Amino acid sequence: MTHKTKSETWNETIVAVKHPPREGMTAERPGPFSPYITKEQLVSGVDELGHRIEEEIINALAFSPLTEALFEGVYPPSKKNPIFAMEAFLLFHRVGLYPPHWVLDWMEKAFSDYLESGGEEDLLYLLGVKRGPGKTEIFKEHRTQTYENNMMHEIGHLTLLRISIEKAAEMVSARLDKENFDHPTTETLMERFSKRGWSKIYKQLEKILPSSRLDAIRAGLSNYPGDTIPAKFR
Repeated sequence: MTHKTKSETWNETIVAVKHPPREGMTAERPGPFSPYITKEQLVSGVDELGHRIEEEIINALAFSPLTEALFEGVYPPSKKNPIFAMEAFLLFHRVGLYPPHWVLDWMEKAFSDYLESGGEEDLLYLLGVKRGPGKTEIFKEHRTQTYENNMMHEIGHLTLLRISIEKAAEMVSARLDKENFDHPTTETLMERFSKRGWSKIYKQLEKILPSSRLDAIRAGLSNYPGDTIPAKFR
């Protein structure tokens, strides 16, 4: 396999930065270590050294923009629920990646305000863990959003296979009917997916996900009623 030169790698779009190894590497003898993951590497599924990019890393990088949308308030009036930022921090750290900028910005703002106040301000309020009177408790809010989030993500995954939003919503609705789950109508699912910005997010994800991820989504089509699956996938 031919590896790219360092100058060629610098011209690519960096989408993630790895933690340095905790042990076994020194400045004098760095060993084989590629600190960056680029958009081009992610699409190919192989890093600069020719190693396969782990599925856990691909999951984290797909998870980040979806979670950022929830954190930024895709479901008004909910906004800045810190559980989403915490989940992203833990996921990235556990797979050996530095957290996304939006997570670090959340932490930096809270820590900076706390230190500037000399400890007078409540750090839990600054982080958004505690909320003021009349505000929904963060775990309750998180739970109420999870079910719809799952439906939106399921539709989104189907659109990555170039299935239309209308058809994807129909497939998800039919699967939920088959399994006796309550859910919004197909029309409502379509409307929420489009108006809440999920379609734009998944169009961006389509540009960076490797073919292996699409293969996994394609394999999952068997979970849907046969008459709803597009003919080209039957």
